Order: sequence, then C-alpha cells, then structure tokens
Amino acid sequence: MARTRKKAERGSRAFVDVWIDCFAKHNLLTYASAIAFQLLIALVPLVVLTLGVLGALGEQSVWKKQISPGIERRLPGPTWDAVNYAAKQILTHASAGLIAFGVVLTIWELSGSVRAAMGAMNRMYETEEERSRWLRFGVSFGLAVAIGACLLGAILVLTLAKHLGGSAHALVDVGRWILGVLLLGVAVELLVRFAPAEPRAKRWVTLGSAFIVVAWVVASLIFRVYVTSVASFRSTIGSFVAVLVLTAYLNVSAIVFLVGVQVDELIRKDAARGERGMLDHVRAALGQEA
Repeated sequence: MARTRKKAERGSRAFVDVWIDCFAKHNLLTYASAIAFQLLIALVPLVVLTLGVLGALGEQSVWKKQISPGIERRLPGPTWDAVNYAAKQILTHASAGLIAFGVVLTIWELSGSVRAAMGAMNRMYETEEERSRWLRFGVSFGLAVAIGACLLGAILVLTLAKHLGGSAHALVDVGRWILGVLLLGVAVELLVRFAPAEPRAKRWVTLGSAFIVVAWVVASLIFRVYVTSVASFRSTIGSFVAVLVLTAYLNVSAIVFLVGVQVDELIRKDAARGERGMLDHVRAALGQEA
C-alpha cells in the first residue's frame, strides 16, 4: 500500500512538473496575456457587428428581451443609460456601411489574436516561423474571417433560435446549443490546424480542440454564474470591476486554449519515437521503461 501511494505521488509530481516546465519553457502565460488583450479589443467591433446584424434583420427584441435585462440590473444607472443608448442607436441605424465597418474592424482585431496564437503554437511545436510577413498576415486574415463567421454564427444561433420552437421548444433549445458549440469547435480546429508555421494533421488536433471547447464552455458557465449571481457592478467602481472581470475571463479562456494545444503536442510526442511526451515523463518518474 505504501509503495503504491509513493508511486502515485511520484506520478502526480511528474505530471505537475511536466506542465510547470511547459508553461516556463514556452512562456505560455505571456502568450495568453497577449491573446487575451487582442480579444478584449476585438470584442468592441464584434459587439457592434452583432448588434448591426440583429438590427438589419429586424430583431431589436433580442436586445430588449434577452440581453439588456441582465445588464441593466448590474450596471450603475449612468453607465447603463450610455450602454443602452449606444445599443439602440446601432440597432435602429443598422446600415450596410455600419455592418461593413464592423466586419472590417472585427477581422483586423481578430487577426491580431490569431498572430499572437501563431507565435505561441510555434513556440510549443518548437518550429521556426519561415513564412514571409505577407503570407503570415494573409493566413491570419483568412483565419480571422473564418473564426469571426463562426463566432457570429454561434451568437446568432443562440439568440435568434430562442424565438423558435413552439411545441418543440425544448428540442430547439438543445439544438441551438449543440450547433453553437459545434461552430466554436470548427473555429478552434481551424486555428489549431492552420495557424502554426507547420500545419497540423487532423488526428493531432482533435482531442485538444475538444478539450478547449468543453473547458471553455465550463469556464463560461462559471463566469456567467459569477456575473449573474455573485458580482455587483453598481458601485462607484463597478465599471472598473466589470472590465477586470472580463479581462480575467478572457485570460482564462486564452490559457485554456494554450493548454489544449499543449495537450495535443504532448500526445503526439508520446506517439512519436525519440520524443518525450507527458506519459514518458510520468513513466520515468515511476522507474518504468517507455
């Protein structure tokens, strides 16, 4: 029993050491901060684009019935008045020019997040960036278009489908969440496969992509519970606290993404000859041959 416990302790320490080494060697926390910062900036045009599309579709009720009630209860009065006025102006005056502006700015800002992810993945995969600057920017813009379309599609599915269903409301409700998660999965897989300097085979990104989506959904649910049931932003510093909470959420999301990518790389190393993955380190700590 004592020997089994010691083996378990050594295995656990080896597992933790692998991840500490990965975070230190590949500078993952720094890259996570860079990705989160870019996402924070990209949220502004993405929100403008989403409201513009809802306004163009004549779905102003989505803001009034689904989104605004939760925000109004938690923001200080003056802040809420400013947010509500801006949202109504976008919904009411949703022109082609406004939507085009939102599309261009969203793609530009998302491409910055993609390039930050490129650097992180190249570091984890230990590959040199040999693509020209123009090719790297072209790939980042292409992926930004695809990822932005998936994100916007997921948002529209989750909001607009809520009105549908009738007697089949429960079925539609489940279906919209499944479709939304699938769209997020497509966005993650595209980023993980095609953003690195050396594109990855599908078999080496599937498990990590699934982990990223599931972990991100769980983190989002925890964030939602905190925001709706625990946090209060109605104090004098409420707006500042709201920005801090949002930044922390985006940082956690970026860390989840990088951990998922690292999981795939460690699994690939476990399967490859001559490379040491996570299981190899644990076996070595237990005194077993690889």
